[in-house]
Amino acid sequence: MILDSPEKINQGTPGTMQILYVEDDRNSQFLVEQILRDKYDVDIAPHAKDVMTWVSLKKYDLILMDIKLDNGYSGLDLTKEIRKMNPYKNIPILAVTAMAFPEEIEDIIQQGCTDAVIKPIDFKDFKMKIEKLIEQSQQVNRPSTYE
Repeated sequence: MILDSPEKINQGTPGTMQILYVEDDRNSQFLVEQILRDKYDVDIAPHAKDVMTWVSLKKYDLILMDIKLDNGYSGLDLTKEIRKMNPYKNIPILAVTAMAFPEEIEDIIQQGCTDAVIKPIDFKDFKMKIEKLIEQSQQVNRPSTYE
């Protein structure tokens, strides 16, 4: 669902992983939503200026972050701000970027993203990375129990 007002946000289907895709390109929004919607609840944030509102209103299990966003926004700057929020310290953030050089990917990860996929997206690899990151997230963010 494309988020264009706080009224549109809902907490999603219970038991279904919640994904936020921060992307300003309509074609990319459509493709990713089509690939993921059968298995995950996907919210799309088309405007970088609204992302901090969305993450404060809903707990996501994974964030997909475009790196070069509209109006001079940087996905890396948003990632740093999101990481400051307690619920998002360990949530995976997967960069979606056209930057393909190894040093660029290394920089993306050093700045707070968990991993990266390169545009144009290899959808098989993309889905595998998402599944791996969600599995890792469930391990890290699972409440500890004491016997």
